[in-house]
Amino acid sequence: MAQNKNITNEKNASKASKDQQETKSIVKDLVEDTKEVEIAVVSTPSNTDLLVGLYITKDSDQNRTHVGDLIYRYNTKEIQLQSHAANFEAQVEGAILGDASIRDDETGQITMISREEEPEQWIRKLYQSLEFSSNPFIATESQEYIN
Repeated sequence: MAQNKNITNEKNASKASKDQQETKSIVKDLVEDTKEVEIAVVSTPSNTDLLVGLYITKDSDQNRTHVGDLIYRYNTKEIQLQSHAANFEAQVEGAILGDASIRDDETGQITMISREEEPEQWIRKLYQSLEFSSNPFIATESQEYIN
């Protein structure tokens, strides 16, 4: 009976060894088939934000008053208003609540960019929006700055 147990143990050991060899072979094949891929990681420093200047036009495009700045915070994904003219603050707050509509010059098609769903894209494209094309506000192109 002891001899039967030894034979069974040897068979199990042999089978385990064979399974390990097959596993090693599969892993080796997978590793050999794996191609090296370079991944570029672009990160924005945590102290960098986007800034858009807001102006109101008076009489002509050359008579503009800086009424505030919009700041997009990368780390919180929030847009904040810094008002520079208290008498226009309520108007600016109302103007920045909605989506931005961008007209394609070639096709005339209008694309909407949601402030809630795509705040970074919204602030980057705000200067092209119909809402901020001298009606009465103008937005500048966004610029990255270190706060």
